[in-house]
Amino acid sequence: MTVQTTQVLSESMTKVMTLNTTEEHGVKNRLESFYNDWMEMSFSNGKGFTEWWNQYFAKECPGIIRASGNPLSSQAWCKMISSDNVTYLDRKRNRIVSVDSCLIFADGKAAITVLTADMIFAYNDVKNEDRAKISLTWTKCEHDNQWRIVHFQRATGQPIPAQEEEQ
Repeated sequence: MTVQTTQVLSESMTKVMTLNTTEEHGVKNRLESFYNDWMEMSFSNGKGFTEWWNQYFAKECPGIIRASGNPLSSQAWCKMISSDNVTYLDRKRNRIVSVDSCLIFADGKAAITVLTADMIFAYNDVKNEDRAKISLTWTKCEHDNQWRIVHFQRATGQPIPAQEEEQ
């Protein structure tokens, strides 16, 4: 490799790293807002679901993939979360534990985030307290320059570690 080629590659890598750092910060901020608004909407028995969905999900997103592996449309999720079958419990403990990865790709126009979240809720009066992995694929929409979700998948949760339950 020539010195000039090395310099061009170095400048290109610096540009990509700067782009990715800036975009990663934007995605993580959007993720935090998404999750906080999700919990707010969930604790209000689904009030504002459609507005929340439209704010954070791309039009191309047909729904979510539940922990069971079954898909759930936005309409079905709204119906479920607004029903008496689902009750979110203990707002303080429903939280993002960690953002495990954030990968920016497609020249800063797409991202994948994986997070770990504690979720405490009752479904059909059966209390669930679990720690789950959630993966989100994002696109940066050209019409408003906002990060929006195109794919949402929640893995089967595991018990929240006992030493952390008391916090």
